[in-house]
Amino acid sequence: MIEPINHPFTVYYCRHGQTDWNKEDRLQGHADIPLNEHGRKQARAYGRAMARMGINWDEMSFYVSPLNRAVETLELLLEQTDVSGADIVRDERLIELDLGDWNGRTIREIEQLYPAEWAARKASPWLAPVPGGESYGEAEPRLRAFAQSLKGPSLIVGHGGTGRVFRGLLTNGDPAQFLKTGTRQDRIYVLEKGREDARPSLF
Repeated sequence: MIEPINHPFTVYYCRHGQTDWNKEDRLQGHADIPLNEHGRKQARAYGRAMARMGINWDEMSFYVSPLNRAVETLELLLEQTDVSGADIVRDERLIELDLGDWNGRTIREIEQLYPAEWAARKASPWLAPVPGGESYGEAEPRLRAFAQSLKGPSLIVGHGGTGRVFRGLLTNGDPAQFLKTGTRQDRIYVLEKGREDARPSLF
């Protein structure tokens, strides 16, 4: 267990839309891969869904990973809402896990080229690092620092791996549980008072 963070305000978390590497089951990590057209549709669907949620946008702060797939997702999302001229903070702490030597490789390739390391990662993802990269546990301090810096209602667009850790910090604090959840590209994760509600954003 790690100590959870219990904010009294609502935090909305979205994973970036699909990229071609997502479609190919290819790990991205810090690689700056753009959205594909399906990913752009997913981003707009986030916005349409959030526009129907009765959100007070005047109270909202906006944060995004500096990688372009996340930035474009947030920009397309906001185009579907009443928000204009948003002050968007690109925060390095939200960047995806560093996947080191596995960046750009498919799961199948990794299983063949790094069988021992892949087995260790599957057995203990919180602790086992990627060759030349980082484990979930090693990414936790930067995500904790970011979560603790939030002062009010926030919309965050980030990634799948770091999204698991961030959402876990704001809910149960149990890595064994939140690393199993995944971070889907058709869900808006509403985090409030230690609970998570995954709302669909279908288009």
